[in-house]
Amino acid sequence: MGKLFENFVASTLFNFKKRNNNVYKTYYDSGKKQDKNVDFIIQKGFEKPILIEVSYCKKDKSQIKNAIRRYEANHGIIISNMAKIKKEDNVIYLPRELFSFL
Repeated sequence: MGKLFENFVASTLFNFKKRNNNVYKTYYDSGKKQDKNVDFIIQKGFEKPILIEVSYCKKDKSQIKNAIRRYEANHGIIISNMAKIKKEDNVIYLPRELFSFL
């Protein structure tokens, strides 16, 4: 289910860009250490990137915190099995059901 949900998020980001002629570029983190990578990076021009980590189940913030430091990002987003939207430090937690409405 996790891989299917990651594909759903990728498809949504791609379709969102196509529908809105969005100037954000979407990348994936191709680093060698899989446990420190995030799933997606979106960036507008030369602005700081927004990091996105996707999980079908609950996810802790250690992975995205490492990536925030590595990419010098202002914040990151975790899309997972959460009950509600919440923000802790520079990490935003977004429920997967809410993301599916985009």
